[in-house]
Amino acid sequence: EAMLVTLGKAGLKTLDDVADLATDELIAKKREAPRRRNNNPDGPPMRRDRPQREQDKGGVLGEYGLTEEQGNEIIMAARAHWFEDEEPAPAKAAPTTEQEAADADSEQ
Repeated sequence: EAMLVTLGKAGLKTLDDVADLATDELIAKKREAPRRRNNNPDGPPMRRDRPQREQDKGGVLGEYGLTEEQGNEIIMAARAHWFEDEEPAPAKAAPTTEQEAADADSEQ
């Protein structure tokens, strides 16, 4: 239930909103330490006034510690309605002649 509230606060209100996410957009953990561009103490100082980068913010559900597999399951469940109208793939047809049956057996 708390995850649903978090999704809603992030503006993800429909299944399609969640289905459109990539796994890292959903589960990535927030970067704790700031990125360092210059480790040289004699170099210019780092800019501290720049806004936080998108990749530093973490995923929408990053605070919940979900695994990549769990994130994929959530996204695929949200995408399930996209595939409801599709017909299942046809099963491999059985060989119609004795020669085709023999060929199929010999290939295995």
